[in-house]
Amino acid sequence: MSLVTTAVSANTLELIDNVADTVKRKYGATKALAVHLCTELASFTVYDANMVATEIEWFDIEHSDTREGAKPTLEVAQAFRDSLRKAGHKNPSVEWKRVRDEGRAHTRALAIASGELVEGEGEEGSGANAKRGLNLRLIEELTKLYKACKKDEKVLTDEQASALVRITNALQDLKVDPSMIK
Repeated sequence: MSLVTTAVSANTLELIDNVADTVKRKYGATKALAVHLCTELASFTVYDANMVATEIEWFDIEHSDTREGAKPTLEVAQAFRDSLRKAGHKNPSVEWKRVRDEGRAHTRALAIASGELVEGEGEEGSGANAKRGLNLRLIEELTKLYKACKKDEKVLTDEQASALVRITNALQDLKVDPSMIK
């Protein structure tokens, strides 16, 4: 009878850690690019036949868009795909979609934090099973805590005041300006 071992070798664990580190760095880089593009790429306005204005954000622009306002985003998208192709990526459009999705989530989180959008409003598939990104969840929850602390700021204990400072710093780390929270 042979003895079967289930221990994972040190080499295998090292390779697994390398993959995990790469995934972590990739996610961070994707998120950082999306947040940057939210500030760098301007939205533009289009009007329908009834002269109703619609604001178009960079992450809503498709690769086939021919409008003048879409050109800066399309140039960034092409540079992104070219760079990934050069690095050997087989389908850079999938990665570009991830960047766009992160930009959408970031913009939504900022709108919720500033009071422009009510949590749960305009969500596709909203409900208990709706998948929300970690960044959005953090901003939503920290915003709730921030509002609660600010409401009772004059009667906070020292510990609660200290927590408010940390909550404020956490929001700033997530690129949310607490002074914009209503």
